[in-house]
Amino acid sequence: MLALQRRYLGDDHFDTGVSEAGIAEILVELERYDDALPHVREAERILVHGSSNVRGTQAWILTVHGELLVGQGQFGAALPLLEQAMERFGDGAAASTNHALAMWTLARALNGLGRDGDRVRSLAEQARATFTSLGAMDAHYRDAVVRFLDRLPARQAPRKSKPGSGGTK
Repeated sequence: MLALQRRYLGDDHFDTGVSEAGIAEILVELERYDDALPHVREAERILVHGSSNVRGTQAWILTVHGELLVGQGQFGAALPLLEQAMERFGDGAAASTNHALAMWTLARALNGLGRDGDRVRSLAEQARATFTSLGAMDAHYRDAVVRFLDRLPARQAPRKSKPGSGGTK
């Protein structure tokens, strides 16, 4: 299919980029990261760096690239891509599998770097809620997030100041 798209639509067509992204996503799911990388780069070239201005699609391929890097243990390299994906999804974006996947992958990257435990938990909880709301189709994601949350340390209760300390006189 990809060869036909390239022949009839061209190397820079939006649909060619979407196909490249889909292939990359499947290969990442199969943990075939080295095979996925050329497809990720080609999809980014077309969808992120090209003339495409479809923010949700751009966010999707940035998320796939972030997943690839997290799968390889390259948490620091994944972080800026996942933050860009989150920006492109935006605060008001409708809950979707791709948005929830970006949240969960960002949580795993931050956790892998030992950063911002509260944000890690918050992102993972939001992802779990979205996967839960999307039903059986995304149950495998929901279950993976639940296992991830179970491994996180418990939230720290906020410290209460002692009476008479820290106040102004």
